Amino acid sequence: MAISAPITTWATLKTAVADYLNRTDLTNQIELFIHMAQRKLERTHNFAYMENRTTQALTSGDYSWAIPTRYKDMIAMKIIYDSRKYPTIKMTPDEILSFNTQLTTDTGRPTRWAYLPSDSSKFWVRPTADQSYTVDITYYRYSAILSNSNTTNWLVTDAPELILYSSLLEAEPFLHNDKRIEIWGKMAAGALADIINTETQEWLKPNMEMYAI
Repeated sequence: MAISAPITTWATLKTAVADYLNRTDLTNQIELFIHMAQRKLERTHNFAYMENRTTQALTSGDYSWAIPTRYKDMIAMKIIYDSRKYPTIKMTPDEILSFNTQLTTDTGRPTRWAYLPSDSSKFWVRPTADQSYTVDITYYRYSAILSNSNTTNWLVTDAPELILYSSLLEAEPFLHNDKRIEIWGKMAAGALADIINTETQEWLKPNMEMYAI
């Protein structure tokens, strides 16, 4: 097996997967293995690097707007008005459609929201905005798929062992190499546990500036 260069980009990740598999004839398949691994990791876990924040303008009469690109899960949605942030309550699609049903007359500062995939993947708010507001949302989003035009992301730069082992785990069933599935599964699980532990410790870490004299 060749010795791979450090994993820092899409290209070096593909080379590492090929080297670990000791195969030179799987170029297209290796890209698929990496894509499957990336999406599976992000679909089943909310990593810190997936957090994003954005704002959206609501004008009078608005009751919906398109979700952000690669949206996954909401963390918090707040309505900004008069330099204050007002929290909102999440509802199910059925609940939002039954709440303030008169869109043109049931107006005010939005206090409820729901995600409606059936309506071109939009967020709906209730009541309908009675004037201009700014919506501030913090959410988890999927990262762009690694490719020749998107050559790096957090997984490659800060968790290369996780994306490598996870990609190898996706490869072995295709290669009918069942003995390796358990090995790469354990390696990927160990790398994942380390990352989750690190992120958890960072979230729990006290702000020592509070205790400075």
